[in-house]
Amino acid sequence: MLKYLFCSLTVFTVFFNPLKANEPRLRLGKVTVEELSNTRCPFDPDASAYYIFDEGETRIDYDNSRQGQFILKFTRKSKIKILNKDGLDIANRSVSLYREGLNREKLTKLKVTTYKLENGKVESYKMSNDNEFEESISDNLDKVFFNAVQVGVGDIVEIEYSIISDFLFNLQPWDFQSMYPVEYSRYKVLLPEYFNYNKSIHGYIKVESLPLKGENQKFTIQYDNRHTQFGNSGDRGSYDINSHSTLHTYVAREVEAFREEPYLSSARNFMSSIKFELLSVKFPYSTVDVYSRDWASIDKQFLEHKGFGGYISDRNDGRYVLEQLQLQGNTPEEIVLNTYLSILQYVKFNGKLRTLTNSSLRDVFKQGEGSSAEINLMLVNLLNQQGVESYPVVASTRDHGMVRTSYASLSQFNHVVAAVIIDSSLVFMDASCASCLPGTLPFRTLNGTARLVHPSQRGWVNLSSTQKGITSTAVVARLSESEWSANVQRNFSGYHAFLERLKVNNEGSSEEYIAALANDYSNYKISNPAMNGFEAPEQDLMLTMDIHSGSIEKLGSKLLITPSFMFSFSDNPFKSENRTYPVDFGYRQAENYSITYHLPDNYHMDANPEPARIVLPDGKGSFMYQVIKVGKMIQVQFRYELNESMYSSEDYPLLKQFFSLMIDKINEPLVLDKQS
Repeated sequence: MLKYLFCSLTVFTVFFNPLKANEPRLRLGKVTVEELSNTRCPFDPDASAYYIFDEGETRIDYDNSRQGQFILKFTRKSKIKILNKDGLDIANRSVSLYREGLNREKLTKLKVTTYKLENGKVESYKMSNDNEFEESISDNLDKVFFNAVQVGVGDIVEIEYSIISDFLFNLQPWDFQSMYPVEYSRYKVLLPEYFNYNKSIHGYIKVESLPLKGENQKFTIQYDNRHTQFGNSGDRGSYDINSHSTLHTYVAREVEAFREEPYLSSARNFMSSIKFELLSVKFPYSTVDVYSRDWASIDKQFLEHKGFGGYISDRNDGRYVLEQLQLQGNTPEEIVLNTYLSILQYVKFNGKLRTLTNSSLRDVFKQGEGSSAEINLMLVNLLNQQGVESYPVVASTRDHGMVRTSYASLSQFNHVVAAVIIDSSLVFMDASCASCLPGTLPFRTLNGTARLVHPSQRGWVNLSSTQKGITSTAVVARLSESEWSANVQRNFSGYHAFLERLKVNNEGSSEEYIAALANDYSNYKISNPAMNGFEAPEQDLMLTMDIHSGSIEKLGSKLLITPSFMFSFSDNPFKSENRTYPVDFGYRQAENYSITYHLPDNYHMDANPEPARIVLPDGKGSFMYQVIKVGKMIQVQFRYELNESMYSSEDYPLLKQFFSLMIDKINEPLVLDKQS
């Protein structure tokens, strides 16, 4: 926490109107019948709700009650129009509050008002405290949730609140874009000349920076038996200092809603926003104080915290747990696997993603459950005590957003995994995932850049899957004129084996997993299902079943057979003509498919479908398709392979075309004609 003045201060400000003549006047509390009667967004006819305006303002003020401390005061005012029932969710809101130790930001002056048109008149309903609650999200983040009352289609909701913050390095960022359109978005930041911030704008929409405007601020400083940072001392007195402050204004107009697209890691990575980083502070008559956080200082905070550095170095608690587990192993690989599996057995994940621990290592073990930090930092501790060098890695899950290495901040992380060196390579582990093994990370954690933090080694690492996900499907089908039946064998290996095991765990058992599978393929009758390999996580997973279908598509006397009934893609997931964001599959993948048809008597295939081979540039992907006739049998074989886990927006047109051609070919029916 940054504290600069131990004195009282009064601020006088003389300023000029910073807005252009054509800038709208943004006011709350003035809702008209015309606004409530409006039924569409003026620039997005498909919108279910939109922001008429969304305005934020941050000022650096002085607080006498905090021992003479500068603070950040952020105020937000939003006016929202709800157009149809799909837009009602916009009235359910949350505000994030940063926290470090016992200090945290404070939400004040929260006002939420719903305006309705009733009997031709504008009526208003204010939110009460009953519609507000708070939740801890991570070690450095709390959220206050609230919702507007009496909300219906056609209503307008106004929201206003302030956030008071001691954390001058955490000047509020601003999102110009959201999941709903914004007609007018404006963010104003008034910075006294003493404070130097770096500004960075992210995203793909146009954000206009209006001309800077000066504001002359006069600060009257009162002191009482103190030596101030401005060089004065005495029993009691006051003096004035002047600041030429600068008002920064950023505007975006008619901002489109952020459109969720398939295979997108997290919308927050790509929404247009502005962020601020405190670089330095210089008061009159004093030297420059540099406050820009770097990653070395972040590392130091983690390692000096008892819930991180203290936890991984607690030899007494570590020895206690090892005595209870009685682990064995001769090689580093055996020690890692046995320790990992023991933690999975004795300590269950409580669902909380954290970077710091709340309980001691011994207590977590006794309780039998813990957060991701408590579980994975326990793994680091136990491995180090057994002579296997292990490191904690702080990470951000996919829904939390990518880590920006240019901006050093604790709040960018919400998770911890473990790492060991095996055969000169880093192997990552997440023991908060019951379906994972060493070397396999859950999909939530495959989010690129993370930070290894250890007294002996620190730096950036990449959390991506080294495993390829491979599914192989073999089908033997027997056809009649009116129905068909088949024996199916599916083999899952690599990352696909992990994902299927995860599905089984989520369903509760292999029996429930198979029951859910029957629902997925409700057009077929499934019998004799069996799963092999589930109890041995290091092995491939095999699923076998018999399938029966009571119908076959016909065209006159001809039978039409489509061989793709269990293929992963039924249609092209990429619909947009263009894409601004990368396509993130999370891991490399491949699928092999072979189906053999035994034809009914007196039927033959009209003509052999043409074979196909499609290849993406630079070996980034491929597809192969062929049909082979052998006597009274037809065998269809195809394989697709994606050799990258992420494809850039420049790759998108070819990737979309690749999927389109592949799906069209796979859905091409085989035509069986009856011999006369």
